[in-house]
Amino acid sequence: MLMQHFKVVDNQAYIGGTHNTRPVMMAFSFFDHTTKVLPGLYANHIEISSIEVDPARREVHVLVHTQKRGCQFSVRSYSYDAKPLRTLDFGGEDHNLISGKLLTVNDDELMLIGNYSTDCTPYSQGIYVTRIAHGETGPADADRIQYVEFSALQNFFKYLKPKQQQKMQAKLDKLKQENRDTKFRYRLLVHDPILTEEGLLLVAEVYYPQYRGTAMPNAVNLPRVGPAAVDRYFDTFRYTHAIVCGFDRQGNLLWDNCLPIQDLDSAELTEMVQVSQQDDKLVMAYPHKGEIKTEVIQKNRTVRETETFSLKVGTNDKQKITDSENENLLAWYGHYFLACGFQKIVDDPRQGFNPREVFYVNKLTYSLTEKPTDDKAGRSGK
Repeated sequence: MLMQHFKVVDNQAYIGGTHNTRPVMMAFSFFDHTTKVLPGLYANHIEISSIEVDPARREVHVLVHTQKRGCQFSVRSYSYDAKPLRTLDFGGEDHNLISGKLLTVNDDELMLIGNYSTDCTPYSQGIYVTRIAHGETGPADADRIQYVEFSALQNFFKYLKPKQQQKMQAKLDKLKQENRDTKFRYRLLVHDPILTEEGLLLVAEVYYPQYRGTAMPNAVNLPRVGPAAVDRYFDTFRYTHAIVCGFDRQGNLLWDNCLPIQDLDSAELTEMVQVSQQDDKLVMAYPHKGEIKTEVIQKNRTVRETETFSLKVGTNDKQKITDSENENLLAWYGHYFLACGFQKIVDDPRQGFNPREVFYVNKLTYSLTEKPTDDKAGRSGK
């Protein structure tokens, strides 16, 4: 089983993933070490978007995208002991929900937010948000879902160079004057929404898969695409930019902003951009080749342009990082971040090139009133 989701409620862990390309969701009891499989999920053409837990009601919600029967999206709720409770289905002729995240607004309502497409593909045309009641079941009312196309976001194309932005804006204006379609198609990695005083905050990263043009040795298990005459194998995911949107508690879009991402690749599709809330501002950061890149925004305004900070190697100033792999950054709490990964370090380049590999964990401090610092929390090497 390939694990992709993990949540805990009281004494029960809920583990989601795939087995033989089919989705599996299990409930594991820490008390007696027993395992139960949640029914109704192990089937073809089904993909688990996310799992959300409700500790107060001791329920788990499995958000499922079905690529058949009109590309349905559903919220399937289970009890604490893995018994099915209810199903809320979403489906429409013009809009197909691809992914979803749940956020508890109050004791009676939840907000469902994610991205959607119009042609039942992974390429989305925008984001959606809707409110649902606790315990709601049956087909959902499609009229209450609010859809926001990418072209309607003021800063969606801010990641482009100034001249490219001007050309894109001119193209949008021309299409609108001619009453033509202005839809764009992007792959979107949606983060868990963040509850704010105004409503909620949504962060999503735009990416696309990259493929190699020639066959690689021992690549039998890698996916092959394209005609038989051309061998193309998956290589990495390339991130282009991240969008951040603010909504009120009724699901109305209040503002949007964009973080350009520079030449960032990852072998696994993971959340690279992290967000730290500091007063009325947001610090957005991501790891990049042994460094941390940041940008500070205040709603739709950029307070600080992109800054680059190097991670400390250790107490010896002569040490030099020669390579960095599996970089991860986490927004911890307050103005603290955690950075971890693997580095190859040369203690003193003047005495020869003999790098050693280390696993590092760094505590990072980013304060809007002080100069950002790097406090080494731990480092182990061999």
